[in-house]
Amino acid sequence: MRVFLKKMEAYAYEHHVPIMDRVASNFISVLLKIYTPKRILELGTGIGYSAIFMCNQCLSIEILTSYEINIERYEIAKKCIVVNLFTAKKLISFKKRF
Repeated sequence: MRVFLKKMEAYAYEHHVPIMDRVASNFISVLLKIYTPKRILELGTGIGYSAIFMCNQCLSIEILTSYEINIERYEIAKKCIVVNLFTAKKLISFKKRF
């Protein structure tokens, strides 16, 4: 899993796509451990990095819904979710807003 996220980090850096940095991901990890949510609403999917990260950090998540307005990033996020088998076992719904 970490290898896949590293590839996503490299893509994001190369294509100037904002994703969570290490401080933010550590903070989110702590919050997920404390609150163990079943549902998450994310505004701004980007390439799906944070959605995949959160679903892999927190086993209690059953549904994650993420909205993205950029069609190119939306399509990349959908592909990344399909590639990531662990995350695909959860219901992740990406919504387009154009």
